[in-house]
Amino acid sequence: MAVSEVSEVDGAVARVSGVVSRLLSGASYRGVVIVVSRFVEATRDVVKQDFTAWGLEGVAVGDAVTVEGNLSVGIREYTNSRTGRLAHSASVNLNEPLLVAHTPGAFPDFAARQAEIASAAERRKAERAAQVQREGVPF
Repeated sequence: MAVSEVSEVDGAVARVSGVVSRLLSGASYRGVVIVVSRFVEATRDVVKQDFTAWGLEGVAVGDAVTVEGNLSVGIREYTNSRTGRLAHSASVNLNEPLLVAHTPGAFPDFAARQAEIASAAERRKAERAAQVQREGVPF
């Protein structure tokens, strides 16, 4: 995957460069999820973060994009259904997005790879559920 980045936040405006991983649509909304990956030298890990650009159209899964928009962050608190513990998550959004750069089809196998990952995750989840059913609750 190409080097992606999140530039410094300037007030409430941010610029994000990454790959379109999902298209979102409903009765009253449209948007895309942009995945940003960066390599952390100290831990030798690739860290991924999702940004949702609400209202962005004219792109497809696998396109490389740079988007600028008003930054908003939503924090959600919930009870984890697996552990029963209180958990938190954050959603990072770009509202009123402006497409600054767009390379259609930059990662043509991206959608297929994402589908493979999701399928493998579903298989692991089903295997784990069957194991828990056979052996009882693991905690």
